[in-house]
Amino acid sequence: MCAGKLVATDAQWGDRAKRQYRIRLGLRRRLELFACTINGCPERRQSKESASKDDSRDADVMADSLRTDMRAFRKLSVADPVIVELREWSRIDEELKVERVRLTNRLEHQLWRYYPQMLELADDVGANWFLDLFEAVPTPEKAAKVREKTIARILKDHRIRRFDAAHVLSELRKPALPVAPGTIEAATAHIRGLIERIRLVNVQLADAQRQLDELS
Repeated sequence: MCAGKLVATDAQWGDRAKRQYRIRLGLRRRLELFACTINGCPERRQSKESASKDDSRDADVMADSLRTDMRAFRKLSVADPVIVELREWSRIDEELKVERVRLTNRLEHQLWRYYPQMLELADDVGANWFLDLFEAVPTPEKAAKVREKTIARILKDHRIRRFDAAHVLSELRKPALPVAPGTIEAATAHIRGLIERIRLVNVQLADAQRQLDELS
């Protein structure tokens, strides 16, 4: 980085977070800041000592280049606040999507252990309606006893129209897998914890999408 007579390499400026902080600080103080990778610096490429690593020498070389070869540098400026927000919300959105995939994969794995018929009902097991359905009928035993009216209410609340309550119950009441004692209790305990986390991620994702829509 170069600011007037101040010249420093990335290594001297510290890690990425420290560099970003120092750049913002310099811009707020209305210093002129320029950036160039050391390998992109013409003077550095032509230096016979380029094979040896020396941060202070690199800074001297870049200072010479700033005087003689400005086209190799780009001037830094303060980004538009909206752009800064968009970038951050985009990162948040992407991180949440990755987390949601991880959690739903674990949920699917637990259902395969004892309740695969539930997986026939949804492509997205992290959808809120599916989570509500599981909480109403978490086991084949519960599915055998639940009233059709209960299932119909869940479908109506979430505006699910591609199948009705009778179809859902016909799937859930298919012959259950034979499992070892304790399997169902262990899997349902695991799933309850996953559902809490998926619901939170769903809320956060909706908020991130809303923020991105407002900023776009």
